[in-house]
Amino acid sequence: MKISPHQIEAWVAKNFDYKKKSRQIRINNPFDDDDDYHFWIALFEDISRNDPKKRPRYYVHDFRPGHGANDGSFVQFVRKYHRKRHRKDLSYFEAVAEITGVAPKDIRDELRRVRAEAQDEGQEELPGEEDITLPKGAKPLSDDTDKSQARGMALNYLAGRKVNKDLVERHKLHYTATSVVFPYFEYGILVYWQERETLNKVFMFPDELTTGLGKTDFLYNFDNVEQPTECVVIVESIFNCIGIGDNCMASGGATVGGKQVNKLRTLAPRTVVLAPDNDDAGRKSLRENYFLLKNDFRIAYCFPPTDFNDWNDLDKAKGRGASRLHIEHYTRECNMRTIMKII
Repeated sequence: MKISPHQIEAWVAKNFDYKKKSRQIRINNPFDDDDDYHFWIALFEDISRNDPKKRPRYYVHDFRPGHGANDGSFVQFVRKYHRKRHRKDLSYFEAVAEITGVAPKDIRDELRRVRAEAQDEGQEELPGEEDITLPKGAKPLSDDTDKSQARGMALNYLAGRKVNKDLVERHKLHYTATSVVFPYFEYGILVYWQERETLNKVFMFPDELTTGLGKTDFLYNFDNVEQPTECVVIVESIFNCIGIGDNCMASGGATVGGKQVNKLRTLAPRTVVLAPDNDDAGRKSLRENYFLLKNDFRIAYCFPPTDFNDWNDLDKAKGRGASRLHIEHYTRECNMRTIMKII
């Protein structure tokens, strides 16, 4: 859903003292001791000169030298500010709803209208709101008043995988007596879930015969991908995805499914980075995924360092954030020549 300059200014007016000059709003940077309105919010869309598809987005910038850590898109700024002020994370979709003041259901209806006008047969229908519920007995892990042993075991298990309480809240993780439950959301709606036992490597999913849904129908972390975006990273497992963070999604397997490709088209990234596990299946999947996606996106790839099987192993050894840094530094353009060398 498109955000208007009026909606940006209205949101800023509710949260800050500000000055306006031409098509820019100036505020004091809320993340430090700025008192001279150095933080600028654009009321016009920034279009990269190097992007032939002209992907516009509103942006923010601190003009003081060395203070650019908070530069980026306006929506990402809202998410970061909400976290600082309210100690609560917003998904990309939730942040858009807060900025626009439009109810999530109305945003979904608007997306449906845009889809219908585009008449793109390759696009997936938006998710329904009535078919999927979490497993029986699932409780939110973010409830600090819950002192149960099962919750403590689930949190300890997640801590061992470098998933802290902030990430538990951001991803709305749940637990049962023996498992951790990972919900999948699209446009704020629960569309799927994956359940993993904490003591054994056993996975459970919604019954495919009853729901008609499978894990290759969805991409985990869909609602935390900015739209439009320059780049998304595709990994195999949820733990890999959580460690890498925003603009990363998990496919649930080495090979991307057809319905997952349609969801990528919905997000319309310029570049898709394939970041499979460091094993034979991961290397072989690179070729198949390259041919599946190359007509719609620029394709790049990155593998974990040689000594690590997957991205979560890297985070466990080097600390949370190590996987994201490695991908940012070592992503390479993918073409047939590089694929043949890898496989």
